[in-house]
Amino acid sequence: MALVKEIARCPFCKEAVVKGAALCKHCQSLLPPPKVKNKFAKQINTFRTGFLMGEVQRTSEPKSYVGSSLYEYINGGSELYHKYEFTEVATAYYKKDSLELVIDVYEFADSVGSFGLYSMLRPIDTDHNNLGVEGFSSRSSVEFTKGIYIIKVMSFVESEDTQALMNDIAGELAKEIQGADEYPELYSCFMKENVIPYSKKIYSQSFLGYNFMTDVYKQDYVLKNDTFQVFLAFDKFDQKFNDWLNEVEMSSEDSVLICNFNFDHDSDKCIIIRDTYYGDILAGRKNDLLVGIVNFKSTQSEYLAKWLKFLENKKGQD
Repeated sequence: MALVKEIARCPFCKEAVVKGAALCKHCQSLLPPPKVKNKFAKQINTFRTGFLMGEVQRTSEPKSYVGSSLYEYINGGSELYHKYEFTEVATAYYKKDSLELVIDVYEFADSVGSFGLYSMLRPIDTDHNNLGVEGFSSRSSVEFTKGIYIIKVMSFVESEDTQALMNDIAGELAKEIQGADEYPELYSCFMKENVIPYSKKIYSQSFLGYNFMTDVYKQDYVLKNDTFQVFLAFDKFDQKFNDWLNEVEMSSEDSVLICNFNFDHDSDKCIIIRDTYYGDILAGRKNDLLVGIVNFKSTQSEYLAKWLKFLENKKGQD
């Protein structure tokens, strides 16, 4: 389903924001909620009256929460959703015999937001499923993301019967929900070798604790028994890289600034930050991107050179 973003203006700072967003990305002000349209019930067949040949029946009318009204549904957890440009959630109750279920469909401004929020909610140790772009299953819920949506099928009772029922319903939903079964486009800039499965994550804010590190894509790798994180973010005008340079220059003696390092970054410049928690963090510029490795070691130098060459070749192909 093609997505066209409608743009509005924040009434406080006057910067451009996605229409329907609850939080201004620029001044962090809460935005006035749009009118409730309850569009899910009208435009998609997700909340039909029954599933599985009528064995599962809907027991409530679908209800929508738009923009900042999300806190009425998930009070205490809505702020994280808004950081990923949440727009609307629709929910309805279903029942089969004595088994009760809830289906939630969350909509975001784009697929980066839906996968980003999903990646932050995904448990570390979980059973993954093959639904949509990515998903996971437990005894109390089956969740997955597809296109601009996150879909949750949840149960009030944890049992093998409810888990099987949730899996069946989620399978039907995965076929019906419109949207691409693909990771966000920027993940094509990561290499596929030595990847740790299900480690993709998108940080909307404060990656590694730095306020300027926004909209950062991360993926984990393993090489010779060492694990490390590879990250990148758009940085066409060098703002993130320059902010990091300034941060290092003003920081304690534990941080080390290294220029003209022997890697094929743009301008042959990168930095290494000594961090007591994350280990060495290497970062540099390549093809309008800020690229780097967390927990960098000399044994990863060959990998880094290969990745930078990969990015150079990709630029030529694009």
